[in-house]
Amino acid sequence: MRKKEYRSFESARKFAQKLGLKNREQWQAYCKSGNNPDDIPASAGSIYKKDFKGWGDFLGTGNVKPGDIQSRSFKKSREFARSLKLKGWKEWVEYCKSGNKPNGIPSHPNRTYKNKGWINWGDWLGSGTIASKDMKGEVFLSFEKARKFVRELKLKNTTAWNEYRKSGNKPDNIPSTPNMVYKNDGWIDLPDWLGNGNLSNKGRIYLTYEECQKFVQKNSITSQIEWEKFGKSGKRHLNVPSHPERVFSKQWKGWPNFLGVDRIANQNRKFKSYKDTRAFAISLNLKTQSAWKKYWRINKIPKDIPVAPDILYKKQGTWISWGDFLGTGTIAKQNKEYLPIKEAKLVYQKLFKEYNIKNLSDWQRFAPKHKELLEKLNIPADVLIVYSKERVEKRLKK
Repeated sequence: MRKKEYRSFESARKFAQKLGLKNREQWQAYCKSGNNPDDIPASAGSIYKKDFKGWGDFLGTGNVKPGDIQSRSFKKSREFARSLKLKGWKEWVEYCKSGNKPNGIPSHPNRTYKNKGWINWGDWLGSGTIASKDMKGEVFLSFEKARKFVRELKLKNTTAWNEYRKSGNKPDNIPSTPNMVYKNDGWIDLPDWLGNGNLSNKGRIYLTYEECQKFVQKNSITSQIEWEKFGKSGKRHLNVPSHPERVFSKQWKGWPNFLGVDRIANQNRKFKSYKDTRAFAISLNLKTQSAWKKYWRINKIPKDIPVAPDILYKKQGTWISWGDFLGTGTIAKQNKEYLPIKEAKLVYQKLFKEYNIKNLSDWQRFAPKHKELLEKLNIPADVLIVYSKERVEKRLKK
């Protein structure tokens, strides 16, 4: 059988490139369609083996096998790559797949230019972004010189540094990840690297414990949670530690002491009686427990007035309720005269039996619906509060 004669490689490649096909699969599909000329082989790679440099070269897409590339010099190729202003390796891969890359520019410069100038993708693209695995062998300035250069930029924070290192303006000898490059060569932290005044905790000189106390108390901070929120707000001075309990471990006497907040746990403090404290509270004309808490957070109350009267006076057996303490009367009607507790007990027992009331929950559902009946019987809905109050007042009169 006579051997089939094909066009020259150059003629076949010229024809193929006019088709605008992107890869081998599209070429094969085209050939199977029956539209390709008889003198152009479907298996071009085999027929033109001596001249064939890959499907990228044959179809004109530029995706040429690394070993067959007649590439430009490393410097010229890098100059071209940087002109594209791509941000990273993924964008470079997408560009190579687009078919816009010239034949003389390799798709895999890391292979083509290995030991011929290749450093890393950050250097190749001019983005300054350097992969951690590429750090070894990098040529950077010494830590002191690099830090001096960066400090002269007067960048204010991490965001500004990140924007700068991705801008393409950073010199190749200044690392994008200095914490990794200078880990064992002087690195402290980013504030130190930028020189913006935000010193790290290590080696920082703080105010004394007493000075920090004054600062905290001046800002009316009354709990550890409020202190943490205050620190996040950016209002805390840099020479006041965020964790005073660690810095002042020898002087530390607890958060109440540091914050200057009165606490019932302070056994050496003497508080006024419930009656006198109640008189002080009523004079403030506050309406709720929340209003009381807000008041002592903002204002300095006398040292003999507890900030948590419900806890202190419950222990002493004199606490009644917040309504009674603030004088709002929202819990018990202060001027109402009910049946004495012994007589009231008999009335309650009769009601419980008649209405099948078995527990406190049943009573709490019953009482609001039968206010007129309770009024007529002269007994309170708030049983425990009213008759507890009666006992407390007897103690206060003694």
